[in-house]
Amino acid sequence: MEYLEMYNGKKIEEIRQSAELIRGSVLSLCIGIEFSISKILVDFFAKEDKRSELYRYFLSDTLTFDQKKYTLSSIKTKLNNNKVNTSIITDLDYIQKLRNKMAHSDIYLKPDVINSFNGDNVKFMNFTNKHYGEIITINIKSEEEDRKLLYSHPVFLATANRVWTSLVS
Repeated sequence: MEYLEMYNGKKIEEIRQSAELIRGSVLSLCIGIEFSISKILVDFFAKEDKRSELYRYFLSDTLTFDQKKYTLSSIKTKLNNNKVNTSIITDLDYIQKLRNKMAHSDIYLKPDVINSFNGDNVKFMNFTNKHYGEIITINIKSEEEDRKLLYSHPVFLATANRVWTSLVS
């Protein structure tokens, strides 16, 4: 941490605040979406008098987001509404990918990143075994992205809100 103190502390604080807001919004929206998926699955698979038990003991923390997404995709044609379609599943893949990157990365605070920070984007470094050291850039205002290592926070927010609205309607 000492080497960071040699650099502009104000910029470091701005980067941290931006990164925390982005990570917080990504994780918070993903939790809401996951709960909505769980509710759809419970409503589909359980009789009304067993729903709270199924949700509490089985779906709440036993199944992963990926397993819930796969199950939702598998039953989408059997649901009595149009809440879930192929585009929602594609959007869920995107949401899950960014969620995992945010959950398993830390703010990237190298001197060149600190010194060039202008509020346009924030960088994170991935710490998973498979993607260790990968630098992920999140555009704060721009909608430019390639959905690999460059993401747009506004595009994520629009996608997550569209999915959540569809699931809870």
